[in-house]
Amino acid sequence: EAWLLSSTPGKLQSLGTLDGDGGFVVPAGLDLEAFPLVDVSIEPLDGNPAHSTKSVLRGRLEQT
Repeated sequence: EAWLLSSTPGKLQSLGTLDGDGGFVVPAGLDLEAFPLVDVSIEPLDGNPAHSTKSVLRGRLEQT
């Protein structure tokens, strides 16, 4: 699952699961400047929408 993380600890926005092309859709109106980090996590299919804390990739989001 892809997530956007803010500079404020504990504030994050799920972008959902990655599609077959490795892409995802950012919700309309979301201020990307408030979420400078992108995180990809391994999420179990257990119905819990929270971040599993098992990150496999994290880095600064660069807009093009």
